[in-house]
Amino acid sequence: MNRTVDLVVVGMTDAAAVAATDAARRGNHVLILAESQNACYRRGLRRMLDAAGAGCRDRVSILAGFDVASVDGIGAIEVVLIRNVRTGHLIGINTGAMLATIALAPGIVSATFNNSSDGTPPA
Repeated sequence: MNRTVDLVVVGMTDAAAVAATDAARRGNHVLILAESQNACYRRGLRRMLDAAGAGCRDRVSILAGFDVASVDGIGAIEVVLIRNVRTGHLIGINTGAMLATIALAPGIVSATFNNSSDGTPPA
């Protein structure tokens, strides 16, 4: 699996399928994460990607059995750390964007803003 993608989408929802298809149509590589397998969702997504045009299906990957452990970056998202639900194994995915179509656990994504004049955290 390529550990660098343009977009990480969390959840197997209709919104995730539409976002992944649109991104793939624009030439972006997309990773869809879900905690469980869903064969019906995969079939529908394959049909959408096939209808979207040549190569779209090759640019979208689905990882089932994973959830988001952490999101990190300086000024923007740079890495999404994912966890295998069964084994607890962690994998870092380099990305510049993430779309959560389901609720994430508390504390996964939080913003820290620095003082623009000297780069220190605000008081």
